[in-house]
Amino acid sequence: MHAMTSPTWPEHLMVVVIVATGLYAIVRAHPAMKAARYDTATKIATYWTNAAVLVVGAAAVAGAWRFAGRDLRDLGLRAGEVGPASIALTVGFLLWYVAETWWRLSGPRRARTIERGRRDVPFIPDTLREYRHFAVLAATAGVTEEIIFRGFLISYVVALVGDSTAAVAVAIVVPALGFAIAHRYQDARSVRFIAGLATVFGLITVLTGSLLIPIVLHVVVNLTSGAIALRVGRELGPDGRLGPVH
Repeated sequence: MHAMTSPTWPEHLMVVVIVATGLYAIVRAHPAMKAARYDTATKIATYWTNAAVLVVGAAAVAGAWRFAGRDLRDLGLRAGEVGPASIALTVGFLLWYVAETWWRLSGPRRARTIERGRRDVPFIPDTLREYRHFAVLAATAGVTEEIIFRGFLISYVVALVGDSTAAVAVAIVVPALGFAIAHRYQDARSVRFIAGLATVFGLITVLTGSLLIPIVLHVVVNLTSGAIALRVGRELGPDGRLGPVH
């Protein structure tokens, strides 16, 4: 997969833009997001705006890749080779996601999880109408973020540090940490989970030479998390506290 041997100036520029965008999100966008009040119209606008930004970002990465004369298949946009290791990682990740979700929503942790979710991610869908628009963002993020963080950034770091086993490990971990930090508006446990998720997705990408499995897993996690938020969020009363389910 790692077809990038010498990054071009547009690719260096893309990395600068990605880092700058992440820093802006942490310093300005995330605090503003938590302070905002979200009705249905605002949520839908947020979903579509963020989806559009992600599409533009992934298209810019793909454009820089093609500018260098590389095949988009070498960005991970191919079927790839699935083997026992990648299958084990996929199954293991799914079991981990189910266990993590069950732990968060079981017993006394359920109320804290729901209330933190409402505090940290105030734009989560509350109605089926909102969820239908949220699903567009969920699917878009699953595709575009894998192209940017796994397909492009892993190849970029490998081009800088080499393709030894240790160097590839660094190339997997660095974008994974960046991806997790970009989600630091969520609670610490969620950020750690996201770091682990990104690391597993990076490993699968390297093993298969493809983004297919990470994209599918990413979309499934996004859609499922939104559906769970829609379901359990209805347990909160008007005061934001856990109450009876309606």
